[in-house]
Amino acid sequence: MSLAFKREPFSEFKKDWLGPLSTRHREEIAKDRDRIKLSIDTEKYQQMDDAGILHILTARENGVLVGYHLSIIMVQPHYKDFGKMAMTDVYYLAPEYRNAKLGIQMLDEVENSLREIGVKKAYTSCKADHDLTPLFFKMGWRLTDYCFTKLLD
Repeated sequence: MSLAFKREPFSEFKKDWLGPLSTRHREEIAKDRDRIKLSIDTEKYQQMDDAGILHILTARENGVLVGYHLSIIMVQPHYKDFGKMAMTDVYYLAPEYRNAKLGIQMLDEVENSLREIGVKKAYTSCKADHDLTPLFFKMGWRLTDYCFTKLLD
């Protein structure tokens, strides 16, 4: 099994992202999906891409989208002299591609692609019940924060 990894513009990516893979992703990991309806703001994503602050790396097998990683790129106001940082927006790799180190390969490709555009620090997270902490540690990431959520209505 071999995947092709590629940085893609949102205009190219969105036609495949809004299909069955995003549904599989949501069904597998989304929290509160009974109360929060999926409503992807494609115009906002396109604006971010046009502004150069959206980074998309795809994983495809024979042209079919099987994984993706989206980051938002910015200079943090607290650290304006440090340079660009990347905050993971969303990522997914179809379960049938998670073996054979393809997940590690995809994340390596993300890191390399972010470096190529001058990103100096990256932030990511994982769902508590889909804990990827051992994988991130293996890849040299550090645990720096815990993320909590709470529905307020």
